[in-house]
Amino acid sequence: MKISLNILKQLTKSLEISTKEIENKLTSLGIEVEGVSDSYPSFYGVVVGEIKNVFKHPNSDKLKLCQVDVKGQNLLSIVCGASNVSIDSRVAVAMIGSKLHLNKPEPLIIERRSIRGVESEGMLCSENELGLSEDANGIMILNKSYPIGSNLSELIPRDTVFDITVTPNRADVLSHIDYVKKSKKLEILTTDCSHYVGTIVKHVMIRPSPIWLQQQLRVLGIKPINNVVDVTNYVSALIGKPLHAFDLEKISGEKITVKSGNPFSEKFIGLDGKEYTISNNMITICDNNKVLALGGILGGMNSAVGNETKHILLESACFNPVRIRLTSKKLGLQTDASYRFERGIDSTLVRQGAELAIRLILEIAGGSNVECFENECEFLPKRTVKVNFDFVKKMLGMELDLMLIEKIGFECESKDSSGILFRIPSWRLDVATEADIVEEVARLYGYDNIPVAEYLISSYPKPSNKFILVENLLHEKMVGLGFNEIITSPLISEQKASLFSSDYVKTINSISQDHTSLRGSLLPGFLQVISHNQNRGITQLRMFEVGNIFALSSSVKDDLIQGTIEGYMEKTVLGFCITGSAFQRNWIQEKRDVTFYDCRSIVEGLARSFFPKYRLLFHETKNLELNILVVNLPKRLEISELCIGRLRVISKDILTYFDLKNLVFYVEIDISQVIRLVNTTDIKIVQPSKYPVVRRDLAFLVKNETSVQDMIETIYGVDEMVTYASMFDMYHLSIDDKSRSCAFRVELESNEATLNEAQIQNVISRIEIELEKTYGAKLRA
Repeated sequence: MKISLNILKQLTKSLEISTKEIENKLTSLGIEVEGVSDSYPSFYGVVVGEIKNVFKHPNSDKLKLCQVDVKGQNLLSIVCGASNVSIDSRVAVAMIGSKLHLNKPEPLIIERRSIRGVESEGMLCSENELGLSEDANGIMILNKSYPIGSNLSELIPRDTVFDITVTPNRADVLSHIDYVKKSKKLEILTTDCSHYVGTIVKHVMIRPSPIWLQQQLRVLGIKPINNVVDVTNYVSALIGKPLHAFDLEKISGEKITVKSGNPFSEKFIGLDGKEYTISNNMITICDNNKVLALGGILGGMNSAVGNETKHILLESACFNPVRIRLTSKKLGLQTDASYRFERGIDSTLVRQGAELAIRLILEIAGGSNVECFENECEFLPKRTVKVNFDFVKKMLGMELDLMLIEKIGFECESKDSSGILFRIPSWRLDVATEADIVEEVARLYGYDNIPVAEYLISSYPKPSNKFILVENLLHEKMVGLGFNEIITSPLISEQKASLFSSDYVKTINSISQDHTSLRGSLLPGFLQVISHNQNRGITQLRMFEVGNIFALSSSVKDDLIQGTIEGYMEKTVLGFCITGSAFQRNWIQEKRDVTFYDCRSIVEGLARSFFPKYRLLFHETKNLELNILVVNLPKRLEISELCIGRLRVISKDILTYFDLKNLVFYVEIDISQVIRLVNTTDIKIVQPSKYPVVRRDLAFLVKNETSVQDMIETIYGVDEMVTYASMFDMYHLSIDDKSRSCAFRVELESNEATLNEAQIQNVISRIEIELEKTYGAKLRA
């Protein structure tokens, strides 16, 4: 949304503060200013001239020789190729030595030059060449009121434009006045139109708008069309009420109908030249045999105002913002009108906007025989809110004069010892509660003017449930491990969603093509962040996120999965990934990239923090993906193992899709399963054994396909005295051999006494027997 300083000054003569002060004031009132820019003519030495004579160029059929009066001693002889040159026209003349920037770094300096053998003493300029618009079709024709010989840059006012961001609940700031104030029959067949005013004006003259209006629209980023259309756009920017003008002679029948859907067979072609399919829940403006416009969004080509238009029908209406927003998103079409309507407009502006536009049209386009018809289907009730003095003191820490808010349109209905009952103005659709009004009062008073409290009383409540507790602990652990937290959007494109899951959830009312599906994994967000950082030279990354993932599911509702409904699954997971170098570059260590074992050690460290009594298994389910299994579970769980997540090595195809160069390792842990284990974990403090640990190294010859992880689990299961088992060496006896040698370090420990050789040998022998029986492993000498 763009706001013109010139319009603000026209509406309030007392606005004598600087641009910076206005920007700060808007920010303090909760209106974000994205940027401030100056709009001024980008040319030098251009004057107003009048064409006195036009001759055919002696050496060209397309060029003309014009004699132009600029109030000099002699008429200037200028060669021009534009088709719209005519005698007595007021034009923009670039004199010898003039400078035109033409959207280029270096300006074009006008010089005396010969064109097809005829000397030209200047240049007749188009709006595009002057930088006033993109219109390059012919030279710029000026208003007759412009004095001949006057400097054109002085006739075009300079302006300052504020580019602001408007949140969906602040429809009241979508106009300039909001910043100052803080016989055709009609039939309405839909509840989505509460108020409609139609005004007929006959015998209008369609022509270019006065230069002041054209320039005002350009600084607001609006392209001038013609005087009638420009007035509707100007009024929309001025008071925040979108209007639309129809060519009356293109309307069939004697009735305008506002309805839902398209009762006619043909498709609707908008003013943008595109074809749209209208569904039953879209608001349409119709005559007897066609759709004239998409209500609140876009007019149609079949009723557009053009150069031949003589009579117009001006529409001013109030439409349902929810319906406008749904239609806009479904069609992928956002216009200036839909942007305003979907945020809600002040219903009292319907008649006011029509009256203002008609007055301007009669002034600059002529016209007569004004006829108006109106239908108001819904009368909006008076809205009131009572604000208690005690509530203000509690919220702001001090007493404030609530009557401050009368400055921005709130009216005092009644007042008593406890507080004030305010009437909410019709344009403040965002105000509904006591807290909203207190916030407005604080803004008007100035947050910087509210004194800092002398003392502060704070309380830090415990997490309300174990889910939040575990989530907070996971945050702490990941930060302690050197990870950075990221937050990514749960909405992704369907193309990305399909790369990682086949049962992803599509959204019904997507906000854009990049947000059509709910993520089935946190991974797409991680890869996007890695790509963004990689493109900026950052390749060593350790990141985590706690967020929700979604999927289609036929399972019943699970109490551990918050917010799940039948047919859909939603659960909270911890995701983390590592990529690039394993550590910061230093002088004592050789550089190496992260590996699977780096990722695995992080998972094992987390597991020891939450359920130290249980062991982890990493079981490969498919290429480059492993299930993280927790084993050694208590009997009361009635399961032997539990999958808490997955570890993935990202495939080359996915890396290529995101344009990534380094390997990426990714882990996703289901927090609900972690909680399930935490609930069954009895943490006991046990004194370390005071007896020595016995270590034995055992090497076995096994087939290549034998799982080392399974062998380690078997060793653990032989006896409770086995406290540690791990493979420390592995090699193939020959290149073609189908067997390999695996060496294991086994530690035995007792809390009761020092182990003697017989006890040690008994456990070792049972390990040898169990491995040979289960896997055919042979102990090597």
